This record gives sequence, structure tokens and C-alpha cells, in this order.
Amino acid sequence: MGARGFTITRRDQLREVFDKARESELPVVIDIKIGNRHPFPAEAMILDEDIYTGEKIAAFKNDSE
Repeated sequence: MGARGFTITRRDQLREVFDKARESELPVVIDIKIGNRHPFPAEAMILDEDIYTGEKIAAFKNDSE
């Protein structure tokens, strides 16, 4: 029977490997080895100045960088 195997080490490989997996007539194993050091770009968030003080916004930006 067998299977197709893929190893992903960079995010830019995801789409290509998933496309190949969908086309495969064999079962597929995908080994994803991507570091999750910074999963969400918190520094890109915009905090509402009507809710948070300037001091809290500055502290958040400092902690996120």
C-alpha cells in the first residue's frame, strides 16, 4: 500500500505540500517542523485609545517587540 511523506520546515512550503497531498492517491503523512517563536504579530495590533491609556499602549508595544 505505502504512503507519501512530506517534511515542511518553512511556512512558504505549506501550500505546495497541501496541494500535492490533495492530489495524492496514497495516504499522506506531513511532518511539520516549523518553529513557533512568534506565532502572532502582536506588534501589528492597534489598541483602542478610548479604552487604553497611552501608558498601557506604550507598555504593550514595548512588551510585543
